[in-house]
Amino acid sequence: MNVGDLVVDDKSHMDPSNLFYDAFHRVGVVIGFRRETVETVEVVWTNEKGQWTTFNNPDSLVVLNENR
Repeated sequence: MNVGDLVVDDKSHMDPSNLFYDAFHRVGVVIGFRRETVETVEVVWTNEKGQWTTFNNPDSLVVLNENR
């Protein structure tokens, strides 16, 4: 995972028949890394409600498009 990669939440742990499976879609761009006790990535997210920034474990994200 690199800065500039386009990412989404990993939903592989959810059953597609779950009512909340498609309830919340967000697409984000990796904008940085934070290495303290556990490596995390800083992601700026966007959806129909606006934009916000979070720190996420890279294992909980799926890369849609890699920055080259």
